[in-house]
Amino acid sequence: MIVGKTMGLIGAALVSGLAGAGICALIALDLLGEELFVKLWRSASAGFAAPGATPSMLADARDITFFTAVEAKEHGIAVTTGVSFSTVADLLAAKQKSRWCYVLANPRSGLARQIELGKQSGSAAPVYADLSVYPPEELAAIGLSANMLQSLARTHCRFAKGRATMPFPNGEGRT
Repeated sequence: MIVGKTMGLIGAALVSGLAGAGICALIALDLLGEELFVKLWRSASAGFAAPGATPSMLADARDITFFTAVEAKEHGIAVTTGVSFSTVADLLAAKQKSRWCYVLANPRSGLARQIELGKQSGSAAPVYADLSVYPPEELAAIGLSANMLQSLARTHCRFAKGRATMPFPNGEGRT
């Protein structure tokens, strides 16, 4: 009951706050004219470039990296793929530097462990990791096996075929 009243009060406060902000915006618009908002918009969007052009604020960016995670619900883990581009020009040209794929195993006791499933350099074919190096009893303790991980690597890692793609969870870039 107390929670319901508290949520009601919070909701009322939010609505009142939004209404107050709206009224202040209308008064500012009336007193200062439309130019105030136009100036604010111009200053906020000044750093962005035209579509297809490299934004000036990113021109010197290096080692640009993106990640995606694909859930393996039947195993209770996520398979993560990262893709790295050397420069903004490489990103725009879809010229990847590398990709890598891994799972993060979280045992009930002990430290989390990142298990590499594979990697890909440039446009070369992906190289899958030799998972037999992991002791079977350690993998079993966290509900995994080398065979299971090899299967997940081939179905859940998002490596590029031919021209690099962003590693989307729904399948693009999938091997």
